[in-house]
Amino acid sequence: MASSHPKRPASTEPDIQLQPPIKTPIPRQSSTSPDLKLDDFLTEAQHREQDQAVMKAMYRHTAIDIKNAANLLQAIVRRCPRQLKQEYCDVEASDALIDEHPELVDLLSEAFKAGQFAKIRNLKLLHEPKKPRPPPESPRLIMDKEEQREAIERAWNVEYQDDHHVMLYEAICDMKRDTPYTNTVSIIQSSGTGKSRMVDEQAKLVFTIPFNLRDMQESEDGLAFPYPDCDVRDHLLVPKNRPLAFAQLHYLSFYTHLFHAIIKRLSDSEAHGTYALLATWWRNYLIKSNDQNVSNRTALYQDAIDTQTRGTIYATPVMNDDSLDSAWEGPLDTAQTRAKEALVLLIDKITNLSETPHTSSTAVKLMLYFDEAHMLPTTLVKGDSPEKSLYDVMCSTFDTLRLESTAVFAIFLSTNSSLAKFAPVGRQANSARARENAHDLQAPLTEIPFDCSDCFPLRMRNLTMNDLCKMEFMARFGRPLFWTLYRGARDKAKVSTDLIGLARAKLILRPDIGRAAGYGIRPDDEMRGRLAVVDVRIMLDYEPRRMASMEADLVEHNMRLAYSVPKNREYLRSGYSSEPILAEAAAQQLAIFRTHPQGTIPEILKEGLSGGILDLGERGEIVARALFTLAYDSTVEKEHPDAGSIKYSKGCSLIGFIEKLFAQDYATAVLDSPPYNVKSDRPFRESFKDAQIRFTHFGKMYDDGCINTHAMLAAFVRGMAFVCRNGETLVDFIVPVLQKPGNMLESSMTALFVQVKRRERRGTKNKYDIDVEKFDFFQSLDEEFQERPVITLVMELGVQRPISQEQKDEKPPRQVKKSKPSGKKSSGKGRNIGQAQFSTAQQKDKNVETSPPHVPAGTALESLPNNRFVRLSTPEPQHTTRLPFLPPTPAKVEVPKKGTKRHWPIRHHPRYNIFAYGCSHNVYAVIKPQEKELYALLMASGDFLDEHPRRGKAIAAVLKMKPFYVWKPKVWVWAWEEDERATVFGEEVEETNVEGVLVASQIDELRKLLEDAPDELFKLLEDDPDELLKLLEEDDEKTEDGKKTDEGAQRPEHRSDVDMEDVM
Repeated sequence: MASSHPKRPASTEPDIQLQPPIKTPIPRQSSTSPDLKLDDFLTEAQHREQDQAVMKAMYRHTAIDIKNAANLLQAIVRRCPRQLKQEYCDVEASDALIDEHPELVDLLSEAFKAGQFAKIRNLKLLHEPKKPRPPPESPRLIMDKEEQREAIERAWNVEYQDDHHVMLYEAICDMKRDTPYTNTVSIIQSSGTGKSRMVDEQAKLVFTIPFNLRDMQESEDGLAFPYPDCDVRDHLLVPKNRPLAFAQLHYLSFYTHLFHAIIKRLSDSEAHGTYALLATWWRNYLIKSNDQNVSNRTALYQDAIDTQTRGTIYATPVMNDDSLDSAWEGPLDTAQTRAKEALVLLIDKITNLSETPHTSSTAVKLMLYFDEAHMLPTTLVKGDSPEKSLYDVMCSTFDTLRLESTAVFAIFLSTNSSLAKFAPVGRQANSARARENAHDLQAPLTEIPFDCSDCFPLRMRNLTMNDLCKMEFMARFGRPLFWTLYRGARDKAKVSTDLIGLARAKLILRPDIGRAAGYGIRPDDEMRGRLAVVDVRIMLDYEPRRMASMEADLVEHNMRLAYSVPKNREYLRSGYSSEPILAEAAAQQLAIFRTHPQGTIPEILKEGLSGGILDLGERGEIVARALFTLAYDSTVEKEHPDAGSIKYSKGCSLIGFIEKLFAQDYATAVLDSPPYNVKSDRPFRESFKDAQIRFTHFGKMYDDGCINTHAMLAAFVRGMAFVCRNGETLVDFIVPVLQKPGNMLESSMTALFVQVKRRERRGTKNKYDIDVEKFDFFQSLDEEFQERPVITLVMELGVQRPISQEQKDEKPPRQVKKSKPSGKKSSGKGRNIGQAQFSTAQQKDKNVETSPPHVPAGTALESLPNNRFVRLSTPEPQHTTRLPFLPPTPAKVEVPKKGTKRHWPIRHHPRYNIFAYGCSHNVYAVIKPQEKELYALLMASGDFLDEHPRRGKAIAAVLKMKPFYVWKPKVWVWAWEEDERATVFGEEVEETNVEGVLVASQIDELRKLLEDAPDELFKLLEDDPDELLKLLEEDDEKTEDGKKTDEGAQRPEHRSDVDMEDVM
């Protein structure tokens, strides 16, 4: 119902922070209208605080009647956003309600005289209908909101660290601003990164008009500071759904009145030495309060709004007039002229108050910033195509001011990282002039303070393991949020628990952190929260087609950092940086997720993969990092069962980690193994008996310059492992190892180097051996090389064939068959190197199948021959069904034994080499038996045909269209006749990796062949170890046929220093 009385301007907004609602009820308060009465929901203290805020807002009024009752109701509702209907923040809606309930005028008048508004707040008609209560929540570890507010307010005023505010101002002054739409820029970044403090510090360098447009409801969580300018926010929303020209006129008129109000205040100021001194004085002036105990900032904005509404300078058209744009052309021209004139007057006034002229002619002299401005691009005006938002209108009005002076500039700050809203691609901009000038539009700013504690640099030599897992230490790293809250908190002991709980809640975007699944949460938000937790831990990549929207959502909602936006603004680069508190929070939240069947890491990865969100191009590396993370968490939980608020950052023993990573028998084999490259019988468990590892997350290397013990020490201190650069051939990720307990010293560091392979066929250990010495890893000189060993692990996780290959023949994999030699030299192709069964590309006879002898997994190393390596395996259970295109992979671990290779350096750091094959519970203890097919799915090689809706012959038909070329006969039917194809391609032999072991008898045969081989053959085998397989097969065939080796053949003298690894 429309109101018939005159409208009054919105009331002044004081700097008031609401107390959190306390659910303890107090006695009911009666109302003159019993049918409107509601149980009280606030405490007396909360009522008093809100009453004071309302009275401050209504300081201009002496009594309440029909003319201003709606203003009072608006002020009451606005300060109670969680409980009262926010639609009554609009004066027209409040007027309509008073028309329907005239008795409200008397109630409001009595309440105003008493200065108490509890009766008004308890009226049912102001409340939303009660919703069903959710199930009881688990205990929540989130900071007390009052304590948060106090901590932030105290930290806000401490000395600012770093010089990002200077960098920001210099970057803006260096921007080209003489073309359309170039005097505005957006700062897009995640929550808690110090955006607001940075622009506030910049206000000490340049004369600044600050606006905070945050909704009061958002401010109630206790983390919002500084407080919002609610009156300005509401005033800027007035053009919602109004004509475009009216919106432009409204903003230009507001600037005009605002500039004149500032000039009036500057008239009483004395001259200042420099622009910076004037800017600092103005910033401090806005913070102070006037005689009415209202901040100068609030009073300034209210004066500008009042004068615009009353038409002090010129009359503003009627607010509810929805005429066409043409009706506003005359007033708009006038508004543009007056706004430019006011701008010139203000800049002249600022210049005259500075005794020292600015050294740069291109410097910005007047800065405006709009904090939490995400409501502007989502609120539309009408009557234009394409649709424009209030953000578009504001940018166009600032461009109007730019035509008069390039010394004015505007910044928009938002956690919302949607480039389509705040920084659209130039060709997609709503303004035609902006599209024409797309190449000059400003790219969003993403640079924010990080690792900005005043405790840096660290003195790592003085740190111990206990120091590293204290909140006081961990909070120093990462975004300013954590260090700010910790430093400002009074109760340092309690804040440790509170900070972790807060980080968990912000990471998953819901407060019920004790639940594995949220109550009433949108599925997309729930899935994104789970992915964020896993992303923090193991570092994920997102599918390119979904990357922009997914990464933007994670930046906006789930604490992901925006690194860079290119000049074309088509995408952003983002990621989770090394933040120990966020990683600890993710680890604790993941422990909660694991209580739900769908909350494990592989299930979450599967969910992201099936939803088309994740890009598992580097599947092997991601799965390997997941296995390491699972083993680390399990070890920490075992060794620190009662760790308190900080658990996973405490680290664990390396030996315990190995026992959790590998199946029991393989773990024992690893721990009992000697080094590979030196003459030593010292087992792994002895060399690393005191070693500790500590990684709650992974960090990315740019190049191999970080592969040294100094970097390992720094990473260990942060609780981080390294992911190597893309394209690094020798190693994929590195886990720092503190070998000696005590203080953090470079001389105590070593590492576990991990290389991940995912192929259908195993590779030779020589080819994929990780030679740490190539990296110049150890930085300090060691007198005792034996005391600083290093570990290498090659994880051959196996690979599954793409659908495009599996569906071509639609035949199950065949067992590899052994054949008689053809007399031709073997190329070694088609074999499974190191397996108990071998095949070559020239095999013809398919009638002979062999199976290797089996060595039980529990066999002790001492009971096996003194060979170069030991292979243990467990038979894989036979399944009646299998996933399509899912050939089995080997499950075994190889631990090379001590060596005698004569050309090794005399002084060498002992290296413990481990080769693990397969990706199942038989190899890795952290994989459950029922998860085998799940991991196989994650490891599956996908191509675009995986998404093709039809299988079978349809896949073959697509392949004939030549989307790519694969060396298979059916793709090349156009090139050769059928009989020619047999010669060109040979016979296709589908291989399957079977479990087996190179047993003692086979090792003895190999040793005997090498001992008897001529020098020429020995040289050949060093160059081509594949040839050895042919010799072994020929020897087997001769034995089966009863043939004996020619006793008269000449044999070379014994070569006892042959490296068996070279020929395997």
